[in-house]
Amino acid sequence: LDLINAIQRSQATDVFVGGSLVGEGKTEPVVRALKDAVPQPVVLFPGAPNQVVQGADALLYLSLISGRNPDLLIGRHVESAPRIVKMGIPTVATGYMLLGDPPLTAAAYISHSLPIPMHKPELAVATAQAGCLLGMHCIFMDAGSGAGTPISTEVISAVREAVDVPIVVGGGNIFRGLKGSAAGMDRATADYVGMLATVMNAITLQDGLERAGVETRVQTAIEMQEVAEPYIRRKAIRHLEKGRVVVFGAGCGNPFFTTDTTAALRAAEISADVVFKATKVDGVYDKDPAKHADAVKHEHLTFQQVLSGELAVMDSTAIALCKDNNIPIVVFNLFEPGNIGKAVAGEPIGSRISN
Repeated sequence: LDLINAIQRSQATDVFVGGSLVGEGKTEPVVRALKDAVPQPVVLFPGAPNQVVQGADALLYLSLISGRNPDLLIGRHVESAPRIVKMGIPTVATGYMLLGDPPLTAAAYISHSLPIPMHKPELAVATAQAGCLLGMHCIFMDAGSGAGTPISTEVISAVREAVDVPIVVGGGNIFRGLKGSAAGMDRATADYVGMLATVMNAITLQDGLERAGVETRVQTAIEMQEVAEPYIRRKAIRHLEKGRVVVFGAGCGNPFFTTDTTAALRAAEISADVVFKATKVDGVYDKDPAKHADAVKHEHLTFQQVLSGELAVMDSTAIALCKDNNIPIVVFNLFEPGNIGKAVAGEPIGSRISN
């Protein structure tokens, strides 16, 4: 239910179901539930023949073109082809490319193949071009489940310029509590695993910032003093006064609370001037702009309008916290170069939510 609610609130245009670690009998119930609850097409993303099930709108017929494992290049396709033909499900011939640097992800271990290194964009381009020459109608570039960093923009841009077919990019960045819960894990346990994943992201972000010359501290709501400071409000404020960046990890330390809520909570605690919600669209719309050409962007909204209109901005607890503490929220497109700088400089950008 949590996963369905998250999809309904999202800007997603399609829902992919499948993966390298999905067990027998797990796929079909998820497909049925999604088909009953969400408007988006449900597309199978099978990591094994047992994930080819009835009820989906389409199937990505994945062939691992970046590896040298014949079983995933053609073997399992022969195994699943009679079933797919009998089902009559539309298929999209897709060249699957695994990219990344050590440590190896779950996808690399299971596929018995080495990923294309991130610093070899020319190899990624040649592999994608080979897939197109073999008749692939789509290229899927994936970092794999558990990847610490997403696929670089350099690689994505190089492949996009080299081929004419659609390109899908999968992040696989660590773990999401709702995803684990939807797969049958106890919700509280899944949320704790998700909190630990945010610490991995926080440390990775710290490393990137410090390599860029920005002094950074990581504070976590769950103590792990060997790798980060415990969250102490006064110490966090002191770091900020000294001009350091503070990255908060492990959520708020409790399950059932989202990272959106934690962002609002920490903003209130450190007396922040604003909360930035950097996302993939350039603001808040009255309906999904990816599906509706007549979608209208809101330049300004009140917190009450967001809450009463059930607009998919942040979860309601986060919105209420910002409302009660009079902290405005600015929603803008993360992927537009220069947008973060514009937001920090206070330039008009995206949509602003306030009292």
